[in-house]
Amino acid sequence: MSAISVKRRIAKFRRARRPGKGFSSTKPSALKEIIPVRRGPWENPLPGNGEIDSVAHCGVTLIGDYAYSVQCTDVATLWMCLAAQWNKGQIATLESIKRIESHLPFPLLGLDPDSGSEFINWNTKEWCDTHIPPVLLTRIRPYHKNDHARIEQKNYVNIRQWLGYVRIENPKMVCKMNRLYDLLEDFVNFFLPSEKCVAKEHIGSKYRRRYDLAQTAYRRVLAHPAIGSVVKERLTAKYATLNPKQMKRQIDQLVTEIFAEKSFNSR
Repeated sequence: MSAISVKRRIAKFRRARRPGKGFSSTKPSALKEIIPVRRGPWENPLPGNGEIDSVAHCGVTLIGDYAYSVQCTDVATLWMCLAAQWNKGQIATLESIKRIESHLPFPLLGLDPDSGSEFINWNTKEWCDTHIPPVLLTRIRPYHKNDHARIEQKNYVNIRQWLGYVRIENPKMVCKMNRLYDLLEDFVNFFLPSEKCVAKEHIGSKYRRRYDLAQTAYRRVLAHPAIGSVVKERLTAKYATLNPKQMKRQIDQLVTEIFAEKSFNSR
C-alpha cells in the first residue's frame, strides 16, 4: 500500500470521528488539573484541615498484596487519626477516609494528600464535593515532600514506631490493626505532647525554625478559639476516663499479637 493511500485512509478515519450535532468537542479536564495544588507552608488554617498519607506495610518489596495504613494529621491542632486497609485501592482508601472523618472531634474541612492515585481519583473527589460540609481536596506539589512535613514525620512516630517496616501480608490482620489504631489515637492525642513549628526564617543557605512549647493535641484543641465548647466538654469527659498505663499495656499486647500471628514477612 502506498503512502498516499495510507494518508487517505487516515483522513477518512479522522473525519468520521469529528463531533457532529449533539456532541461536545471539549476534552475532559484531567483530574489533577481540577484539584488545586497547595504550595509551601500552611497559613494558620482552621481545625479540620489535615495532611493525609498512606504507609505501605510491604517489607522490602512492593510485589503482591499487603496491608496499608492511612494517617491524617490536623494542621491546626496536630490531632491525628489512623486507619488500616488491605492494599491501596480507591474504595478501600475512601473507607479509611470515612473512618478518619468519623474519628475527628471536629468537622473535616480539607484533605491534602500527595498525588497518589489512592487519593486523587473521582471516588474521593465526589465524596469530598458532596460531603456536608464540603471537604476541600488539594494536593501537594509532586516531589516536594517538605510541603507534607508534618505527616511525613508523623508516619514514623505514629505507625513505624509500633509496626516497623515488616511486611504484613495477612488480610485478617487489618481488623486487628484498626483495633490497635483505636487505642493509639487516644494514647497519642491525649497523652503524648509534641512541638509545632510556628516560624521558619531563611538565614543564608539554611533555615532556622522556631517551635512552640510541647503540648498534646488534646490541650491544643482545648486552647483553640475556633473549636466550640461542646467539643471541648466531650473531650474533657473522655479524658477523665482514660488510663494511659492500661492503654499502653493493651497497645503492646495488640502489637505482640499481630506479629505472633505470623502475619508478616521481612523479605
